[in-house]
Formats: sequence, C-alpha cells, structure tokens
Amino acid sequence: MLESGGRHSSIKALDACGGSGNAALKVLELGMEAWLCDQSQNLINIFEKKCSKKGYECHFILSEIGQYLATTNDSYDLIVFSSALHHLEDYESVLRLALKRLNNNGMIFSSFDPIKWRFPAKQIVKIEYIVFKLLNDFGDFFPAAYRRIRKVFSSRQEKENRAVKEDNLGELAEFHVDQGIDDDRLVVQLKLHGAEIIWHKKLCKSRYRFFEILLSVLGCKTNFKLLLKRI
Repeated sequence: MLESGGRHSSIKALDACGGSGNAALKVLELGMEAWLCDQSQNLINIFEKKCSKKGYECHFILSEIGQYLATTNDSYDLIVFSSALHHLEDYESVLRLALKRLNNNGMIFSSFDPIKWRFPAKQIVKIEYIVFKLLNDFGDFFPAAYRRIRKVFSSRQEKENRAVKEDNLGELAEFHVDQGIDDDRLVVQLKLHGAEIIWHKKLCKSRYRFFEILLSVLGCKTNFKLLLKRI
C-alpha cells in the first residue's frame, strides 16, 4: 500500500466519474498525478477550487466516461471508480474500455457500489435512506420522493428523451441504484475479457451503526469492492 506523504509522481491515475474529486484528492495526497473525468462542469469547478485551496495541480476531462475511454489514447497506471459503476447504464462495457487504457501492471479499483439487492437488505437500506433524508436533508425529502416516483413510473424511452441538464445528471444516471449490481456475474465477465481479479470483497455498510449491526446480524451484504488488472 502507498502511504500518505510519499512521492509517487510517476504514477498517473484517473478518477472516473469523479464528481467533485473525492477520490482524485486522495490520489493527489499520495503524491500521484491525478486526472478527473466527469460530465458535470459544476462538479469540476468544485474540484478545481479544492485543488487550488490545497495547492495541487488540477487536471480534468469534461466528458461522459464511456465516451472518453472509447476515444482517448491516454493511458493510466490506476483507474478509480468510486461509487460510480451503479450510475453507468453499461458498466461492464465501461470497465472493459478501462482495461484497455491501463499501462503495463496498471490496476482498476472500484468501491462503494451496491450489490444486487436481496430480501431483506433492500428494504432495510430503503428505510435507512428515509431516516437519513429526514434527519439530514429534510428540505429535499419530498422532492426526492417525487423524483423517485417519477423515475419508477417513467418508461425507458421517456428517460432517454428527457433533456440532460446539470441539475438532473445524477437522477438520469442512477441506472442500477435500485436493483444493485450483480458483482459475481461482473467478475466472471471481466475474467472472460482479460482481467485478473486481485481481490473481490463484499461489505456490510450503512450510514448508521444500528442499521449496520442489523444488516450484519441478518447476514446481508450491501456493497462490494474490486481490485483488478489486465492480464
């Protein structure tokens, strides 16, 4: 593992679907060169301000991640997907594209994505989300409920026809947030396309200790992490 404070400037990393740069900033703290790719100019602006405040050099790509990986000739030693895969309609294809953009011995790290929901994990997580909104973001509680209902009852064509704007990027992109990702199937598919799985971990995570204990007692896993490299 790399430790904070060391210099690893020869390592070039990509924060894929990086948003405001939480993963990119951690990479920069380790002394690596970090690039952030996101399709939201507003979030990139926040990332630029964070870099400026900390004195880091800011590199970014304003693009949808699949389009960027499919058209670029850039290559990286590390590509990070932090809570990103479930926002992608075809995350398998994006990961296959990412594999092609790795340098020799380069790695892909994915974390904080929901696994395919099973009873009662899905129900518990929904209750936990409601509690979170009520306690921490009550002003968005009813708008969030409306967005969720509209999404559930919208046809696929209606979703595709909606204009993509800065204020609805997240809503439109949450393709797999409700059902989660079949991580076991994903691992099998990645192996078939030339990936070596370094480790694959299923985790039990929650915003609140009570729900985390409840999920753990019931044997429910909620998230997964994946580290892989190209063979």
